[in-house]
Amino acid sequence: MSEGATQDAGTTKGINWRLVALTAVLLAFTAAEYWLIFIWEGTALQKKVTVVLAIIGAYGIALGFIRKNVPENSLAEELVGDLTSPNPALCWGTNFIFLGMITSMLSVGLSTRKATPQPAALMFLSSIVLIAMALGLVAYAIFHALVVVPIAYPAILVAASVVNAFETAAGDSLITVTSQKQAAPVTFSLKAVALKDKVATASFVMGLPAAVLALFGAVFAPFL
Repeated sequence: MSEGATQDAGTTKGINWRLVALTAVLLAFTAAEYWLIFIWEGTALQKKVTVVLAIIGAYGIALGFIRKNVPENSLAEELVGDLTSPNPALCWGTNFIFLGMITSMLSVGLSTRKATPQPAALMFLSSIVLIAMALGLVAYAIFHALVVVPIAYPAILVAASVVNAFETAAGDSLITVTSQKQAAPVTFSLKAVALKDKVATASFVMGLPAAVLALFGAVFAPFL
């Protein structure tokens, strides 16, 4: 049997065709959803742009919040990093994993076995509330995977390219700060600050500008 015949069916001459196909599918979702948003009649262009920016801003800010609340050097930290990956398999798949984890948390509360006794009425009410939350979360998970991720994916690519630009840059910029609390001036690297937490940097690049522009579009644009 020749060497070429032992290659993985999805990879040919260094090209991962499965990844190429998945990227094409995600980009097709993105193109279709942007097309649907911007051809929608009866809605001003400013409102359409604001909706897109709001989705991107919410995605980035949520990632930043989650990143700051997971333990360092943990599996959760790695998963959060994958949410900003330009690799569509990691980005899309990890979003499903996170939403599945939240759904699983609700199933803990729905367990019929309780550590301490509780009134039947309270147990019944909590079960009804948790079931409603679980159904709502399942509906949102589908919306998130088919709408939010494709809309946010171009911003994820932009954020990843910014982080990559810092990583591959040969130069750096050093800032010296003098503080009253410290006798000697402190010098730090801007490149090191940007790369200290790549996920936080990507979330910042993606979320903050989009959220600010969405707020501007929602509050101030109508008066212009």
